[in-house]
Parts: sequence; C-alpha cells; structure tokens
Amino acid sequence: MRYFSTSFIFMLLCLTNTNAAVFQDEVRYYDVEILLFENIKPDPAITETWPSSLEFEVPENSLFIGSPYPGPIPAEYNPRFTFKPIKASTYQLQEEAKKLTEHEDYRVLYHRSWRQPGMKKDKAISVRIQKEVPRLAVFNEKDNATLTAEQSEYNKMINERLPKINNLQGLVKITLSRYLHIQTNIQYTRYVVEDDPENPEAAFAKIKPQVYQLKQTRKMRSKELHYLDNPRLGLLVYITPVPSSK
Repeated sequence: MRYFSTSFIFMLLCLTNTNAAVFQDEVRYYDVEILLFENIKPDPAITETWPSSLEFEVPENSLFIGSPYPGPIPAEYNPRFTFKPIKASTYQLQEEAKKLTEHEDYRVLYHRSWRQPGMKKDKAISVRIQKEVPRLAVFNEKDNATLTAEQSEYNKMINERLPKINNLQGLVKITLSRYLHIQTNIQYTRYVVEDDPENPEAAFAKIKPQVYQLKQTRKMRSKELHYLDNPRLGLLVYITPVPSSK
C-alpha cells in the first residue's frame, strides 16, 4: 500500500535510470544511499494506530557509518570499501532531496550514503541510524490567526509542554544472493496530544509518544530507485555497483 501522493512519488522514482544487478562469485562493492522523509500531513482517513513504545534490539554485527567494523574485517573485504561514508556532494539523490525539502507536505529526516561489500545473509552487517529530530510546531501563527485569544493561548501552552525533540533510530541491512535485498527496522518517535479544549489540563496529561515503525524486506535491483513507506515515513533507496577498477 502507498500512503503518500502517488503522482509526487512517481515523479521522484522517474528521476533515475534502471539497470539490473548482476551477481558474480567474487566480492562486489556497492554504494548505498538512503533518503528517509516524513509525511507531515498524513491522510486523515487512515486510522492506523501506533504503539507508544517498541523494543529495539541492536545486533552485535551492526555499526554506525564511519565507526570501526564490529570485530576483525574478513580477509576478502577491502577495508577502504567496507562501510565507508560517501561525500554528500556526490550523492545520487540530491534532486529528490531538494524536491522533498521544497514540498510543504514532506520533511527530510535522514540522508546518508556509504560503500560496502555485497554480503551474504548470514554475514551481513546492519547499518545503525540514530538522530534527534527537532519537533515541528503543532500550531503556527497562520493557524492562530483564525482562533480566539483563549484558543491561541491554549495552543501556545501545548507547544511549550510537548518535548522539543523527536527520536529516530533504525537498522538498515543490505544483503546479496542472486539479487540485492534490503531489510529495514526504522522507528520514529513523535509526541502527540489527545486534544480536549474543554479541559486543557486533561489534555496535557494525555501527551504521549507514538512510534512509527518502517519494518520491511524488499528485493532490489542496482541502479534502480526503490521506495518503501508507511503512513508517516517514506524511504528512497538507491544502490550503485562500484566498478572493479576503483
């Protein structure tokens, strides 16, 4: 199911060319780029409920991009090509990020690219994501212009009480068999208020976290833009084979 604007996402997907991944027995290296964004105005008709907390297990064979490999690097892997960050100036999805940033309904939460070997499922390393995301104002000045003084003051109090930071954490794992596969477990925690204008203090008592989880597994092709989503989050993934001469 797709929860974001179909025409807008189709435009993003059409910005890149397609080409099938070719599997070979020797170690292949890939540049992986992920672009995670938030749907600021999800469809109100979608009534999916979200938990206030979820367990998040960090496997031993995981790392942050740029941090040391978890244990000795296998002899068959080139250390220069093993989970090394790629310069932002060379990102493939810069145009997609620009369009998302300029669109009032979306916000880019995380954009990163790295180089890694194609790894079999039993040896694959998960890339960790962890970031504090500033909370957007629940009500802005435009909203307040149409409200009474009491309602505006109530909205101001809610903004002051809500936590200023949303939390983003996740795992992204790329594996290679005959095809590339991606496995994601991304959790985005936002704080919401169950509004009760007749009883503001009760509303404050109902401020609670909601955890939006993007947990999917998908077969992929290199040099083809892929898209995963839930009602709140969208993830663009683009994987490029590294020429053997590099």
